[in-house]
Amino acid sequence: AGHASTSFKLTSASSATTITATQVDSGRQYTLHRGDHLVVRLTGPSIYTWTAPLSSNQAILQRTISSPGSTSITTFIAEANGDVTVTATDNPNCYPQCLPPSRVFELRVSVVG
Repeated sequence: AGHASTSFKLTSASSATTITATQVDSGRQYTLHRGDHLVVRLTGPSIYTWTAPLSSNQAILQRTISSPGSTSITTFIAEANGDVTVTATDNPNCYPQCLPPSRVFELRVSVVG
């Protein structure tokens, strides 16, 4: 009897997308699919320090990597369907003694299947 072999390659129907948002995108809304990544890259003058961006619901949009500072880079992964808000604050290093105001960053994110 003869032998037959078959080769095949597994492929995904779609691959994960990465979206990068900066402080100029504050106020925008994004739609992500489960498995997609959101990178929030915030920069500013050295007299300010960004807090690490937070997701209002880690079960939906989970923060995986974060670094606060005058330049803050945070990565999130879309884990489940739902709506969240991502926020961060840029505070002057002399706060609260000095007069420059804090700046607020906010995104709305919808995760779909």
